[in-house]
Amino acid sequence: LKKSRQGLALRAIGVDAEVSEGMGVNRNGLALGTMAMAGALAGLAGVLLTLQLGAIAPESGDPLLIKAFAIIVLGGLGSMGGAVLGAYILAAAETLLIHLHFGTWVDAVSFGLIFLVLLLRPQGLFGRKEVRRT
Repeated sequence: LKKSRQGLALRAIGVDAEVSEGMGVNRNGLALGTMAMAGALAGLAGVLLTLQLGAIAPESGDPLLIKAFAIIVLGGLGSMGGAVLGAYILAAAETLLIHLHFGTWVDAVSFGLIFLVLLLRPQGLFGRKEVRRT
């Protein structure tokens, strides 16, 4: 996202779509490619989850969705490094609880981390406060 030409164009669309289109960015083509990549990765994740669980139900991904939300809130919205660090922190906390024989509390860790981060640092670990200038 930071070094490639497509990543720069995608970030430009996020800032101002009309101006980026005026600068020569194919907005529709880039949006189609981004959605296709996201859909392909989501499909791959679903296949891998089905292979791990053996069967799939509509509520199979709910615990993973809660953990993903906790990771995003913990790391800071829009920060790739923050998401990676948030995933490591959540995994370490859950592993520690399992090691200490508190396995039934593992899902509560996600909610607890969301609560603590939103209470102490609402923008997340690597998030920045949004400043709007007019």
